[in-house]
Amino acid sequence: MNRNPQILKDLPAFYWSARLLNMSEAALTLDMTKATVSKAISRLESVYQMRLMERNSRNIRLTPEGQILFEFAERVLQLADEAGHALSGMQHTPQGSVHIGVPLALSREVLAPHLAEFQRQYPLIQLRIQTSQHPIDVLKEDLDIAIIVGSMENSELIVKTLYPSQLVWVTSPKYSQQINTPIIPNDLQRHILFCETRYHKSQFKVKFKGQSHSLDLSGANSCNDPIVIREAVLQGAGITMLPNQYCKGLVENGQLVEVCHDIVMNEGAAELKMVYPSRHYRSTRVRAVTEFIERMCEKL
Repeated sequence: MNRNPQILKDLPAFYWSARLLNMSEAALTLDMTKATVSKAISRLESVYQMRLMERNSRNIRLTPEGQILFEFAERVLQLADEAGHALSGMQHTPQGSVHIGVPLALSREVLAPHLAEFQRQYPLIQLRIQTSQHPIDVLKEDLDIAIIVGSMENSELIVKTLYPSQLVWVTSPKYSQQINTPIIPNDLQRHILFCETRYHKSQFKVKFKGQSHSLDLSGANSCNDPIVIREAVLQGAGITMLPNQYCKGLVENGQLVEVCHDIVMNEGAAELKMVYPSRHYRSTRVRAVTEFIERMCEKL
């Protein structure tokens, strides 16, 4: 018996591509990307050491070996469907564990205040929350869902924007009185004493009056927790950039001051996004968690 679990994960991509004779339509059916479908088929061909499909940009044709696998795949997926019907009673009430990866700052500032509400709504779901101050790898860490900040490049994952957060320049009221305004990029650089690690680089790109500029932030102090950076600035440590979900309330109550409105940063650099392997086979419990996270972020 082949004990490679990836084979079962890849069979639906092969089956629907073979049935529809079109990878793009198979991807739509499975709610995956075409690249994910293609990679799944390639993995199966690698495991079985044979060509299963002859394919080009327009057409797919099954090889004799592919036709045999197609017939077996159909039987396997039918059995899986029957099992699903047998378990459908369990699916009416979301239950079971869901593994979530969340940036540490977001878990404290955004997620934690809503956990009691989640438990009241879904008492039979057990959340396994994994916090991290480093980039989260959904596939490697076997997560059901991850929340990330900024962009990602893995085309095998479904990505949904939760909150179009933006980076804003902030400082303490006391420090704002010590600086001359308006500030231009060359002046701003010397005021940035602390920044988040992801922005700690020699060429941090900004725009000022339509022109591109680079700030050298390699000499600033850095930390991979934006809450630490926020606390330093609250105590008068210069100017920094923060995602607005971490400073909006403090700006509103006057503890922080937003400055340098004319110096614009990358619009997508602080976006909150939710990522997961595939929408097609999400259980009721995973759907419940993703929908709760979406509602939570609507309140930001």
